[in-house]
Amino acid sequence: MNTEANQAKQDSYIEQSYRSIFVRYLTCSTTHGLRCIADAYSTPNRILWICSFMFAFGWMLFFVISSGLQYLSYPTQIDMEIRTEYNMIFPAVTICSSHPLRNDKTHAALLAYAKRMGINETTVDLETLVEPLIVDLFNRNQRNELIDLGFRLSDILINCSYNGIDCSSYFTHSLSSQFGNCYTFNWNGKMKNLFTIRNMSTLSIGLEGLSMQFYIPRESYYPVSYFDEGLIVSIHENNEFPLLIDNGLRLQPGLSHTILFSKTERNLLPEPYTNCTSSVGDELRDIFETAFDRDSIGKITYSESLCQESCLNLIADLFCSCILPFPFFQRNVWSVDSNSLKAANTCIPDTFEEKCVLTTVPEFKTQDVGYKSWCPQCTPECKNTDFHAVLSALSYPSAKQKALLTKRLLDKKSNSSSILLPDDFALKSDTYLSKNLLKVTIACSNHYVVVYNQKAKILIVDLFSSIGGQTGIWLGLSILGVIEFGEVLFKMIVKCIVGIKRQATAKQNPTTNNNAVYCDAH
Repeated sequence: MNTEANQAKQDSYIEQSYRSIFVRYLTCSTTHGLRCIADAYSTPNRILWICSFMFAFGWMLFFVISSGLQYLSYPTQIDMEIRTEYNMIFPAVTICSSHPLRNDKTHAALLAYAKRMGINETTVDLETLVEPLIVDLFNRNQRNELIDLGFRLSDILINCSYNGIDCSSYFTHSLSSQFGNCYTFNWNGKMKNLFTIRNMSTLSIGLEGLSMQFYIPRESYYPVSYFDEGLIVSIHENNEFPLLIDNGLRLQPGLSHTILFSKTERNLLPEPYTNCTSSVGDELRDIFETAFDRDSIGKITYSESLCQESCLNLIADLFCSCILPFPFFQRNVWSVDSNSLKAANTCIPDTFEEKCVLTTVPEFKTQDVGYKSWCPQCTPECKNTDFHAVLSALSYPSAKQKALLTKRLLDKKSNSSSILLPDDFALKSDTYLSKNLLKVTIACSNHYVVVYNQKAKILIVDLFSSIGGQTGIWLGLSILGVIEFGEVLFKMIVKCIVGIKRQATAKQNPTTNNNAVYCDAH
């Protein structure tokens, strides 16, 4: 019975005219204004309600489209959160001698280089050969010889303590084009378990954190005019490449330095909100592998600054066929043609190629759009960690400290016996220690981490809420109203299809009485 009743209802609207179906929809619709159009008592009244409905519908459509466009612009907002981290991982600390060249090693290497290049060392200032020597060693892949030119950690580090724990063996070596041998404490690639601010020894200590004592061997510096005297210290993330020229702190010997840092994190949303990335490309990985040993780089992080510097090397290689060795060594650059890495030569000083780079790269830096078009992959980091450092210093060492250190440094059995001391240190220890001793303590100023999170300003829920509000306030339209309109369209489409079938049947049986309903009938 129900099937017959449903069939009768279906036949009823199929046999109706399109106008009848539409008028019935108007009279039964829950959408505001449509019933008034159907029940209008006169033509002017119907025109009034049609105009009113179209006016409201137009404004509703305008606001709905505006809401959609606003959502598709993907607006964001920054929320700040202050989080307490009592088990915070201590950052990586990279230290380098600000003067990278040992006098004895460098002098011998310069003489050998002059002889190999056919240069008379008696008629040339050897200082002018320092940069060509470094470039030559790097281009010939003589990494060990480059390392020998500089100061080893054992040459300058007297002691290292992290919260009372001896940390002299927890450094990872890297090679800097500007500062030679550098050493990173708490580096993620080499250490399986990184130090946290909770790692403590059983000893009583003063200020918590990393404390290091150095002897800066000024007497062993190779005499050149473009290097300063002291120590470079950089605080950075545990898997981040240290950009020492831009972010390094310069520490003066003869002082006890204290560096208090605070941690800040910034988290950006991925596409479609921003074009940030966390992917480390082959060209950036090559920079890590050139500076660090391959077996010690571990998991590394993307850096926009590093990518931009690498991009400048790409431009230099493309236009001048060589790259500068600053701010880091790089063996390979990205090839735009082959979409892969290719070997790059470091520019030899005082050549046409070097002058080409020195004029070309600054021009690209000033052309922001053109510069970015070459390296679209250099986008901001999705996650960035920054350490804000506050530096202070006191006079150091005292007379008592000098006496204790003199005894320790002259003791052949102590761990400090390998420090690079001048031959007359025993006679002039007071003078040397006053001038060359340096102490630095790096500690966390507080356990708070300031986190800036980028969040979507309009969610998909907000979009639907806005659309629902606009349709409701202008037309009283709801999901049920949309379903009602869909039902009307369904009825009209079914009526049209049935009419077409009846017409086709009538053509096949012309003698049959045909009451077909056409799509354009009624």
